[in-house]
Amino acid sequence: MPEPDNYGIKLFRSSPSLGVDKCLHISSGLRLASPIATEDGGAPFASPAFIPTPEWRAAPLQWWPMREFSPATGIALIRIPNWGALRTAALGGDKTTIDRAAEAVLGQVSEWCGLRDVVFSGVTSHRQDLATVTVDTKTSQRIGLHIDSWDRLPNSRRHLATNRVCINLGPEPRHFLFLGVTVQGMRSRLALAGIPLAAPDDSKSVLDAFFHRYPDEPVWRLTLRKGEGYIAPTENVVHDASTVGSSDPVYCATWRGRIGLLPIRRG
Repeated sequence: MPEPDNYGIKLFRSSPSLGVDKCLHISSGLRLASPIATEDGGAPFASPAFIPTPEWRAAPLQWWPMREFSPATGIALIRIPNWGALRTAALGGDKTTIDRAAEAVLGQVSEWCGLRDVVFSGVTSHRQDLATVTVDTKTSQRIGLHIDSWDRLPNSRRHLATNRVCINLGPEPRHFLFLGVTVQGMRSRLALAGIPLAAPDDSKSVLDAFFHRYPDEPVWRLTLRKGEGYIAPTENVVHDASTVGSSDPVYCATWRGRIGLLPIRRG
């Protein structure tokens, strides 16, 4: 599991029935994606862009007590029982229908999560069997593993940023990829290794330095079946999504805000 220190990421779940199978895997490290030829048929990658090595092995699960959940370091697995109306709306509905269905799904999320200042980001679909999915809309290139910066906070304050809940709307599994260390943890390790940063508060500067210094850093892969989702501090942890193994495009719905976990429920 990711390191359980002040800068490490911890895994949680909203119900003991979640995560009982092999939903967590680990890769042996990172590699540069080719900016010219795309191996998976998706959009070309920017240069440089880092992605996980393609070999994965099952990883042991350790679920942390709910009382230890922090929006800055916690990744939680949740399940929503009634999500189909939102996918149906996204496939053919107008904005009002989609927003209404999204509000109903968020109501289910609120049974497991404390929600504040939450904004619906929309429903997106991604091509099947992609190593990573996030595209820079300005360049139409995939960026690989990255850190979000919607809140525009300096690295020293990323632990105060909003987090995200994302629900897999199917029809097939989707994977959430992440490193087991926060941005501040990366900065700390680089400092201990004597690696100077040209711009300590610029996330790209930290990412590039960390990836080149630690190419064997494990990447974790949390598999989400349809109706399952994650809460994650995507402004404070390196991440992306993947549709590797799927044979059809995969849909997901995303909200951003201040999202916590309520006491664990049974079942």
